[in-house]
Amino acid sequence: MKLKPHHLLCLHGFVGLGYNHLFIENFKQIIALINDNPKLEVEVTYDYDAICLACPEEKKLMCADLNSFSQKQDRLLAEYLNIKPKEKYRINKLLALVRSKISDKNLAKFCSDCPWFSYNYCLQGIKQNNLLPSQKTSKALTSLSKNRN
Repeated sequence: MKLKPHHLLCLHGFVGLGYNHLFIENFKQIIALINDNPKLEVEVTYDYDAICLACPEEKKLMCADLNSFSQKQDRLLAEYLNIKPKEKYRINKLLALVRSKISDKNLAKFCSDCPWFSYNYCLQGIKQNNLLPSQKTSKALTSLSKNRN
């Protein structure tokens, strides 16, 4: 499986919301795969990854631009975490690396332009060392998501 560096942060922050139903379901499946296979090998990429595959087309086009927020964020985060594109890593090691190096003191450096940043989902997920929200939170967010669509 391929993953973009910034999606290592998004994995911690995913709470059941997203661009559309397909995107949300794909994200849930990726998290389930990671939870079931903590030593899963992933390849770091700056190109489309497993999460991007279900993203709405207009978002894909925006992210493909080398000057896009996504591309800049990936390069900055990869450098900070000392991970390299096209290299393979175990997902549990990458997620542990994120939790050891990302905090409330530096998350904004990587994510302040992200539309999800102000909700604090990623920071909460990193602090809780949790890839999935609690059942109670998940039900509430599912309801919220339905109201947005």
